[in-house]
Amino acid sequence: MHICHQSSLLAGVAAQLLSFFKSTGSYQHAGNGVQRFIVASCYWALIFNIGAAISSFVMIDYLGEIPYHASKLPKGLLHVGGEVPADGANVLLRRYSGHGDSAVWLWISFHWLICLFCGILTLIVAILAYVWAEELLWVKLTTFVAAVFVVIPPFILVAWQRHT
Repeated sequence: MHICHQSSLLAGVAAQLLSFFKSTGSYQHAGNGVQRFIVASCYWALIFNIGAAISSFVMIDYLGEIPYHASKLPKGLLHVGGEVPADGANVLLRRYSGHGDSAVWLWISFHWLICLFCGILTLIVAILAYVWAEELLWVKLTTFVAAVFVVIPPFILVAWQRHT
C-alpha cells in the first residue's frame, strides 16, 4: 500500500514543480533553452511517476486477490501456519493467485521499479538544472553533492541485491 502512496506523492511533487518551473517569473538568469529542458524534465517526471502509481495500483490489486483465491482452494492445499518463504510475494502469488504463475507480477514490479527510479531521477535532474542555471556556485556544488548522495546508494543497493 505504501508504494502507491509514494508513487502518487511523487507525481504530485512533479506537478507542483512543473507549475513553478513553467512560470517565467521563476527565472532570472536562464535562457529559453534551459527553461524548456527543465519543464520537459518535469513532464517526464510527472509521466514516469504516474506510471509508477498505476503499476502500484495493479500490484495492490493482485495482492488483494490472494485471500480470495486461497479461500477457493481445497483445505489440503493451503499453507498451515509457520513461516512465509523468503521470496514471499512470488510464492504467494504462484500458489494462491488465479493467474497460476508470477510472470505478470514480475513484469509489473519491474515496470513499477523502472518508472519509480526514472521519475525520481528526472525530478532530481530538473531541480539540478534549475539550481545550476539560477543559483550561486556554492549552492550549485552543495546541491550536486546532495543529489549524488541521495541517488547513488539506492542504485548500488538494487544492483547488489540483483547480483547476490
